[in-house]
Amino acid sequence: MGSKVSPKFWFVVIYSTLQIHVDTIEINPSGIGIKIPGGEDAENVPYQISLQFNGEHYCGGTIVDPSTILSSALCLHYFIRHPEDLYKLKIVAGEFDFEDEIGREQRRDADRVILHPEYGKPTPLVHNIAVVKLKRPLRVSLYVTSIEMYTTDPIPAEGGLNFFPIHNICN
Repeated sequence: MGSKVSPKFWFVVIYSTLQIHVDTIEINPSGIGIKIPGGEDAENVPYQISLQFNGEHYCGGTIVDPSTILSSALCLHYFIRHPEDLYKLKIVAGEFDFEDEIGREQRRDADRVILHPEYGKPTPLVHNIAVVKLKRPLRVSLYVTSIEMYTTDPIPAEGGLNFFPIHNICN
């Protein structure tokens, strides 16, 4: 049996990946560097991570378990086309201030990126979800932990969303 995902979880995924309102997203020509104009700093959110490329933050994600990160396929599809660059992708948990290193940050390398199999069909924001498996699990702490998940499967309503079976990847 899979996991039912809380509404709080989906809010964090949507908010952290910054992919819902295309008109509020600025993307540089390389596709790296997504920002929310006028965004505000968040307080400590221990299940939030920073995806970094060549040492620069470009997207967010959510810790599903110590070895699994959920993010936007738009943020990660580059690594499917360019697997030779996967070593440049770093996952940083426990980060609060990009300007100040305070010792609670944890950096991990990606082992692999898995996009939703229907990502981009018919447009880039359809099935815009992906998973990053880490080479080494995160250490759970006050500043780094997975998001709370329900333990039963949701029953989709007629015409409901087609959820990515993340529980099949996380186990």
